[in-house]
Amino acid sequence: MEIIFYQEMLARVKADIHEMINYDQFGPYWLSPYYDRTSQTYTYHDNPEIFNGNAGICLFYLSLYQLNRETSDLRISTSILDRILLSSYIKQPRSYSFYTGISGIIYTCIKIYNATGKQHYLDKALEIARMHRPAFTVIREMDLLTGAAGILLVMTLLFHHSNEADIQEIVHQIIQLLIADARISKKGLKWDHHKLAFDSLTGLSHGAAGIAYALMQTGHYFKYDGLVFMAEKALEYEMQYYLPDRKNWLDIRVGARRYNLHDAQTWRLEVFFPELKLVNSWAHGAAGISLSRMYAYNITGKHEYNQQAQSGIQYCLADLANTRADYTLCSGSVGLVPLLLRSGQQHYDVIHNIFLAANELYFTTGGFNQFIETSPQDAGLFSGKAGVGYMLIQLLSGQLADDIILPQLPYSSHTKNNLFTRAYVSTSIYSKYYQQSLTRIKLKQEELNDIEDMEDIISQKIPDIDKSTFTLEKIKARIWQQHKGALCYHKKISFLKKTVKDILSRDDISLMDSTYYLPDHIILSQDNNVIEISSNDIKVLETGKFVTFILSILKEPATGHQLFQQILRAFPSRKEDDQVLKQFFLLQLKSLLHACIIAISIKKGGHL
Repeated sequence: MEIIFYQEMLARVKADIHEMINYDQFGPYWLSPYYDRTSQTYTYHDNPEIFNGNAGICLFYLSLYQLNRETSDLRISTSILDRILLSSYIKQPRSYSFYTGISGIIYTCIKIYNATGKQHYLDKALEIARMHRPAFTVIREMDLLTGAAGILLVMTLLFHHSNEADIQEIVHQIIQLLIADARISKKGLKWDHHKLAFDSLTGLSHGAAGIAYALMQTGHYFKYDGLVFMAEKALEYEMQYYLPDRKNWLDIRVGARRYNLHDAQTWRLEVFFPELKLVNSWAHGAAGISLSRMYAYNITGKHEYNQQAQSGIQYCLADLANTRADYTLCSGSVGLVPLLLRSGQQHYDVIHNIFLAANELYFTTGGFNQFIETSPQDAGLFSGKAGVGYMLIQLLSGQLADDIILPQLPYSSHTKNNLFTRAYVSTSIYSKYYQQSLTRIKLKQEELNDIEDMEDIISQKIPDIDKSTFTLEKIKARIWQQHKGALCYHKKISFLKKTVKDILSRDDISLMDSTYYLPDHIILSQDNNVIEISSNDIKVLETGKFVTFILSILKEPATGHQLFQQILRAFPSRKEDDQVLKQFFLLQLKSLLHACIIAISIKKGGHL
């Protein structure tokens, strides 16, 4: 009965998608809904990408062909791709990424090549890769959906099928990008520090789990154990945002609405916590994260990853008890099915209930997401009907080895080699924080577990004369471990700057009566080095003796009067010169406020 239900539901989804088809002189295509934030209305675009565009629908029809072997499905699939390959998008893509860019077209070419054996498609994949090689190797994002991690998977797959040396060079350049962008944290390593989030993101699509998955896949394929090391460090970082009592990971995206929360500028997790929903989907939360950890367990054999994945599965099962009006692959309940199918347990009743509810919504609204008004017109793979159909095909075929939801690289015969070893990767990452100290000693590549291992080596070798340099770099490394990314310090400093105009307009009496303090992006070391933390940098400021003295007093809050009295004691002058010194002090005070190097209390018992 269940098989018949799935077959009937798939037939209806296929028919609906087919009814939405458009044709021009180049072939078939579908229009994807796009929300225009300026006009606050939906428009429809000819979108070639995998996520919610024609390449994704191409993969849906390809899966249909692989299920039923109907040549008409393969013909539509190849026709969709052929049209994309004739479009201007190939030379001028909107993005270079996997799910939302030109790398996804390369992936689709490889899949059609696998299905048809036609060399033309592999040749086109190679041509596109070579055409955009410069862009692939300077991409800013690092995640699976839109960044370097996803491109890494695609290029490794392309190398597997072509064995072309220049494609392997692209792979190596992307790996170097990921090494260069890795940043230390309190635990593990993180990437994508510039995103609009409380910290580097968790999750499969845009966060640590997806980056870890791509690194582990590629590392296992080439036997580059340094990539597996990076992957495990990404998973370690992600566990900082795991809530054991909920069995889920926090979604730490921070939208504009949350910037105005009370005390948001302090950037403490407890301020945002009530607003950080425990999202659970393929893209964010336990459903996607557990897929990555399940794979990590398969590769490493470490039971902690299996335990984490099993906790995620438990959360998914509990979460499905809640009513949800979204059944899309990316953000809805159908996105939980890939994990349940791979769990090694019998969850077919649960899965069946998901599709029963999805089918009910489908009959009622014509779409799979009640929250999106254009859902009935969305044929997309991750956003609409093709994604639900794709998962129905998975259920009917039982083929879970390789799919777009969790792309897996083929088996390789590569043996362990000296490229991207754990010693090379770990030394490369942790040495970034001790560049000056390392000019004083000879350092060979070491298998380091964390930044502390690097510090132990340096402390044993560095000459006494250079220990102050090492100490300062160690302070900066500790700050980096606590750094929450570009948005954190951008918002802290923006908050201070908003009040500067009002503060600087105050008269001298008011300035002297006010209380000042060091904001938390300014740190004074024991050696009186003034360290400024910004969105993307930590640097020592060149300050004179007078300014450094002011900042040293403000390790504890002090009024203008208290500051000036200590200045008089430290810089004695003739009585008649006190007023001149006071004016100089007030000028310095205003300058430091304007530069956000000091801050002023604006309420009793609180700070800016």
